[in-house]
Amino acid sequence: MNKITLLGRLTKDPELRSTQSGKSVCSFTLAVDRPVFNKGQKKETDFFNCTLWDKRGEAFAKYFAKGQRALIEGRVQFREYNDKSGAKRLATDVVVNDFYFIEKKGDKSESVEQLGTPVELDEDIPF
Repeated sequence: MNKITLLGRLTKDPELRSTQSGKSVCSFTLAVDRPVFNKGQKKETDFFNCTLWDKRGEAFAKYFAKGQRALIEGRVQFREYNDKSGAKRLATDVVVNDFYFIEKKGDKSESVEQLGTPVELDEDIPF
């Protein structure tokens, strides 16, 4: 099964364009923080190139903007292409099937608890 779920922030506004056949395609990059389990550990972030097609892509481009949090579900897709010098390259994309609003457009408050935030454990757990 090829399924991925990601929660992150858009690195820039989604880009909506049309193919030669008239299909809408929306592209964006989602920055996803890796979980931090140790206090002194440095936070690391992964950047995922994502694609949405047709009406879902149009809706995503309309309602999401740079810096906004989004939850997406989809599948990972690998594709080969030749660069300008003719060398073979491999690209990894997330083809998005569903997306969910996590915050209102323009609301970049940090009041919503983030996934991956370390939790302090009390050593005196009674069980």
